[in-house]
Amino acid sequence: MNVHLTAVSEELLMAWVIITGNFAIKFQHPQSPTRITGKLRVEQQGHQVRLELRAFDSVNTCTLPAGQARTTLHAEAKRFVEDCANGRGLGVAA
Repeated sequence: MNVHLTAVSEELLMAWVIITGNFAIKFQHPQSPTRITGKLRVEQQGHQVRLELRAFDSVNTCTLPAGQARTTLHAEAKRFVEDCANGRGLGVAA
């Protein structure tokens, strides 16, 4: 498959990783105009940020250190989300 976050979702992710909430996150295949929506839950847990992605019939979670630079946190969150969307994450069937 090889989908990526849409430009808008990538920009929003930078803000989402520093707050707690549920968000609709969109993916797109580079050669298709069709967008696929997933659900991202972000929880601030002290010195950690917990991400839960529900997309493509799977549920994947990860915990990232909250104290790192915002751009690093965003890059790691983006890598996790896109890896999961492309079947490279660990998770359980939805």
